Formats: sequence, structure tokens, C-alpha cells
Amino acid sequence: MKILFTIPSLAGGGAEKMLMQLLTHLDRRKFQVELAVFDYSGRYTSSVPGDVVVYDLEKKRRHDMVRATLRLAGILRRECPDLIVSFLPYASTNTIVARQLSRTHIPIVVCERNALSKVLQDDAWGPLKGFLIRRYYPLAEAAIAVSRGVRDDLMHYYPFPERVGVIYNGADVQAIQRQTAEPVEQPWFDDHIPVIISAGRLTAQKNFPLLLRAFSRVRQQMAVRLVIMGTGAARPQLETLASGLGIASDVAFIGYRDNPFAYMSKASLFVLSSSWEGFANVIIEAMACGVPVIATDCPSGPSEIITSGREGILVPVEDVDALTRAMLQVLEDSRLRQRLADSGRRRAHDFDYRTMVAAYEGFFVDMIERRNDVANLP
Repeated sequence: MKILFTIPSLAGGGAEKMLMQLLTHLDRRKFQVELAVFDYSGRYTSSVPGDVVVYDLEKKRRHDMVRATLRLAGILRRECPDLIVSFLPYASTNTIVARQLSRTHIPIVVCERNALSKVLQDDAWGPLKGFLIRRYYPLAEAAIAVSRGVRDDLMHYYPFPERVGVIYNGADVQAIQRQTAEPVEQPWFDDHIPVIISAGRLTAQKNFPLLLRAFSRVRQQMAVRLVIMGTGAARPQLETLASGLGIASDVAFIGYRDNPFAYMSKASLFVLSSSWEGFANVIIEAMACGVPVIATDCPSGPSEIITSGREGILVPVEDVDALTRAMLQVLEDSRLRQRLADSGRRRAHDFDYRTMVAAYEGFFVDMIERRNDVANLP
């Protein structure tokens, strides 16, 4: 069964990471795997398995979009895959257009990774993107949402076929745990002062200002430091906020790290302060590293991973008082830290990547068999 995946690029986000797991681990006895990338660039280009046929659609600038979509239409006519699986709205809408232009009837599965109503809310191009999603998504045969919250958001705000499955992201827990032993460059982890760690793109979605404000209050109560991993356009504003709060000397923005797990495992506490999520892979990764987790109970994802008080602690979104209290509670209670870390480590195994891959394989086989059944009708 030939499956063609489409994605905008191979930059270093969660969608690209999950796609790499699928490209690597899909059963080659069942599937022939191909990949069409609108702009073949990014961190994961070197991770594509050697047996995957790759089509670079060569979209380098905005006005290349039409040419790239026409190239994809030609690939669909020539290669005739049994199924198309698209990641992220840009690739999904353009893939659906390409299928129309190709005059083929290949089924499309849209993989949705985030709550679109939230993502488009603060996007300058949000109204246009929302229009395109409402126009084209209903033409896909099915969707896979990364959480129940993403599924509910998709079906509430956008007309979509009834076939919307939920498959949680997976993590290679054993590989993560092997990487925790590697050394790190941050000397703070060698001191006896507790370190709080967080990770994610420096964007409005991750709400690092909430974390900085809560950290400043915790710091008034005890000696503590904060490490934030990630890159993004908001870094200058976050550094300015840290200076304004008087905490800049105890906050380190360390950018991207090839091995974030070595840093996570050496921290006393991991905090996710997001205003919204699709699933929050980083929670599972932090749990696998054996660090206790506090997360905002944002739509969607954290509450589908954590039972508050058992595998971690959930606090309301935008509630600096609640986040401060939770951080102090965990930092001051070593027995609670250990209990949350142990429970979280066990919970992480529930999201093993092999479970995720098997669920996708079953979904793909079912979609292809349905198509073949229809094609064989008299």
C-alpha cells in the first residue's frame, strides 16, 4: 500500500517529529512510504529514512505556492498513491487543491495537531486561513486529531466529515531515558539551588510571561533558578520582562538544544505555562526524564495526560497565584516531588511510540480497504 505524506517543511516542531516517527517505523511489509515537502528544508531533513522517496515541491517564496501545488498534482497523477496523509493546515489545504487539479480520487487524511480556533485567533492571516480550512477540509475523507480537545475543536468550528479519529502522540521513552545521562553546558545544575525548567517555542501560545511572573514570586520565597529552552520571536520581550521583574540574573534563555532531555532530567521541576496546546508532547518527554511536572489545564492536551495530583499538577490558565502556589508546593516537598516523578515516569510509557504507530497503521489500512471496497462495487 503506497502512502504519500505531505507537510510544509521539515522544521523542528512537534508535527515534524511525529512524522519522522511514522516514516521510520511504519511496517515496510505493509506500506511503501513517500514524502512530498513544500519546502524541503529544516532540522529533520537528515532524519528522513533512506528508503523514503522524497519530492521537494520547491516552495521557497510565497508566490511559489501555485507552482508547488501544480507539482504535487502531477505527482498524484503519476504515482497514484493509495492514500494521502497531510500534516498542518498549509499542506492540508494545498494537498486537497492538488488532488482536485489532478482529477484523481485518492483519499486524503488530514492530521490536525493543534486547536485551530486558538491558532488562528492571533494570526494576521487568520481570517483567510480560516476561510480556506472551511472551504477545503470538508473535502477530505477523514482526519486524525492528536487529542480529544483538538478533535472537538475541529468538529465544532469547522464542517468536517464524521470520521475524525484521535491518536495521541508517541515518544521513544527508552531513547529519551538513555539521553538523560549526557552532560550539559549550564553550570546551574551543578549547584545546590533548585532549577525550574521549561521548553517550547517563544510565542504567545506558550505564555512564558505567566511563568516569569510566577517565578518572580517563588524567588521571593526561596533561592531558585529558571532555565527556558527554545527559540522564537518573543525572546527580546521576555528578556525585557525578566529584567523588569528583577529576576534576569536567575533566568537563562538557552535557545535550542539537540538533547533537551539531559537538561530536563537534571531539573527539580518542569513547568508548562501554555494558554493552549494541541497535545503537549513535552509533558511526556519531561515525565520520561523523571522530573515532576506542573502544567496549565489549557485546551487541550494536559488534562488528557495528567490526572492532577497523581502524575503531575494542573493549574488554571493565566492564574499566576495558582501557578506560584503549585511551584512552591512541589519545590518545598521532596516526598511530593519524588511521588510525582515516579508516577509521571510510569505514565510516560502509556504513550510509547509503538502504540502510536500501530494506531496509525490500523487507520491507514482501514481507509485503503474502504476505498478498495467502494471501487469494487458493481
